[in-house]
Amino acid sequence: MLPESFGFLVSRKKTLEVRKWIQRAQRWGGRPVVCDVQQAIENETAKIPEESNLFESLSKRLLMAIHIRINFITLSFLPLLPESFGFLVSRKKTLEVRKWIQRSQRWGGRPVVCDVQQAIENETAKLPEESNLFESLNHIVHNPTIMLHIAIQSVTWIVDFLVYSALSLTATAVIDGNSDSSYLFSGLVELPCYFIMPISLDQFGRKPTVIISHALTSIALFAVCFLNAVSFPTVYLFVWMLAKFGMASCFMCCFVYGAEIFPVQYRNICLGFCSTICNIGAMMAPHCNVLDHIVPGLMFGTFATLCSLCAFLTLFLPETKHFH
Repeated sequence: MLPESFGFLVSRKKTLEVRKWIQRAQRWGGRPVVCDVQQAIENETAKIPEESNLFESLSKRLLMAIHIRINFITLSFLPLLPESFGFLVSRKKTLEVRKWIQRSQRWGGRPVVCDVQQAIENETAKLPEESNLFESLNHIVHNPTIMLHIAIQSVTWIVDFLVYSALSLTATAVIDGNSDSSYLFSGLVELPCYFIMPISLDQFGRKPTVIISHALTSIALFAVCFLNAVSFPTVYLFVWMLAKFGMASCFMCCFVYGAEIFPVQYRNICLGFCSTICNIGAMMAPHCNVLDHIVPGLMFGTFATLCSLCAFLTLFLPETKHFH
């Protein structure tokens, strides 16, 4: 039922379908659409050379269908994922906690020493048991520690999403004159962080890893302010990729550290709030290049300052490595 996009039809020189698209737009919109179809096709196709790449030739609707199927395949794996240990303990599900420990011992290949009943009593004694959402919200609002953690995490999530989105938007200009290679490198540089960060979080702790990641990103972004892709192409590429790697690491830490810093009873509420409000950063990202029109390099300088602020604010958060 979804119509193909106007731009795609024009770029593929499908004159008849473009005319039908315009007629449908006039019928739905209730007003005439003035458009010289042939001239629009000539103008569009003159901008960019015709591509023979498979992905360039795929219909937008076909790509959407592929993405939807991938999502359904991902959803089919959800029943295979075990519930988190903390959630089972907070809900006093003794039998399921014992099964979780047995599964952990079987997969990990080493015994897990845990007094299940004592763990449940310790966890449930920390916070009062809530019967509904409003009681949970009331307890969160009146708990200064939780509110402080939400405030700091909200700022961190907004900044991380802002910088990550802005770096992704500028990814095609990293290598001067080669947008495809630029975008390829911007994606590849994120892969190492998914192998390095879990080890770092486990070895050095959550708090130091978050601070170091933001500090590294801040230094790299500050260096980018004084470089350009034309005069120093190799150095600029290396420093920019270092900044993208650092920010991808920071963004990954948001989910790990954020999931542990909030009590299990309120984790969904707190993380949901942080992940929702961080979209403010995503909305601001496309407009940040305006800063470079004021002073060249001001955009990356602002990002560097914000990352330093996040590293400083993290000092007020607790270490959660040994909480379990």
